[in-house]
Amino acid sequence: MTTLLLLPGFDGTGHLFTPLVAALDDSFAVQTVGYNDSRTLAGYQSTVADACPKDDPVIVVAESFSGPIGLQFLAEAPDNVIGGVFSATFAKPPLALIISLAEKLRLASFTIPAVSEQILRWFCLNGVSDISLIKEITAVVRGVGGRTVQSRLAALNAMDATPVLSEIRAPLMTIAAGNDRVIRQRYMQPIVDSPTHQQHVTIDGPHLLLQTRAKQVAEAIQSFAGSL
Repeated sequence: MTTLLLLPGFDGTGHLFTPLVAALDDSFAVQTVGYNDSRTLAGYQSTVADACPKDDPVIVVAESFSGPIGLQFLAEAPDNVIGGVFSATFAKPPLALIISLAEKLRLASFTIPAVSEQILRWFCLNGVSDISLIKEITAVVRGVGGRTVQSRLAALNAMDATPVLSEIRAPLMTIAAGNDRVIRQRYMQPIVDSPTHQQHVTIDGPHLLLQTRAKQVAEAIQSFAGSL
């Protein structure tokens, strides 16, 4: 059975993959990676390598923050890693994105529930009205400590997987959010232009596609897996 190795967004917990896992059919095993604090791309890549199954076929699914981490891992991955899916992400974050995230993730803002909900609603959810989903995402994000946020921003500043794109052997698929207010689609272009890229899908939705458009994302992943 093929395992989907899920690499989380900026929260680093993996707790926000619940909607996607529920939307997947039973043809996959699922393993979620959780990150410790690290200020280097190599540190995150090592965590992924340790979590990756050694024998079963594996497809890496990298969301947002994990894009460069997943690419770096794939460049050195064992032969049982057969593909990579990259959602609302980038190979190298531009300076403007780092500055923008630093402003949006002001630590003081996330100590005030109403403010943190509004930040997430506007930038990551585009006004999604599912109250339970909003509260779940807000709780996870607010649970990330200030030191962790700072270390992730530092790591983000140093992440650049563009040099290894030509070394990746596994087929790649990219999934863009049609109404992403955090990461513009052009930031994904180096992945789309990479030698083993096979499919690009745009889904009408906000940055947190795997949470708000889980069914469509699951269908895209299942179609890509079936083509491998």
